[in-house]
Amino acid sequence: MSVYNNAFRWRYVLILPILAAILSPACSQSGSRKPTPSGPEQKNEGQEITGPHFRFSQQPAVNGGPDEKNWCRGRFDQAVVINAEKDDPNRRYFYLGPGTTKVALGPSGMTALFMLRPAGNGVVEIFHGAHFPACLSQPANFSPAGPATVIHYRNHKNMTFSLVTREADGHSIVTIVLPEGNRYGLDIDYCSNCE
Repeated sequence: MSVYNNAFRWRYVLILPILAAILSPACSQSGSRKPTPSGPEQKNEGQEITGPHFRFSQQPAVNGGPDEKNWCRGRFDQAVVINAEKDDPNRRYFYLGPGTTKVALGPSGMTALFMLRPAGNGVVEIFHGAHFPACLSQPANFSPAGPATVIHYRNHKNMTFSLVTREADGHSIVTIVLPEGNRYGLDIDYCSNCE
């Protein structure tokens, strides 16, 4: 009888850890879920942003063609008035008029180039290198990838700034938020012949 009990006990001692090893992952997976990603790269399908916001244009890339279609060769000959906010010297804003506006900024020369165009209902379309690869900044420098009220820019040289949009009296206002202690130059011009 004691030999039988010892044999049964040894089997129980050997089988129990193996059984626990097999059942442990299955039990832990059934009660837990992986966290969902969050942050600017996450897209909220079905959720629409209402009110003023930025949207990246869906226009295909333009490399050639007439000047009015290829904005890289457009006449940006009308300067846009740039205002400074009284309470924060690192914030500059301007009123976005109809048509195409080019923004160029950066330290020691203009290293970030992109274009903006009002699309109605407070929406501001952004054009970058995916649309005009010959002259505008790379799309990877802009985030998030979808519609947003704030767009962040960071290039491989650690040049950073943010864009914020709002509306006042039916006009889109774009604010550029520059980093502390920046020495960025800023030039904003309207195109007189871009379609």
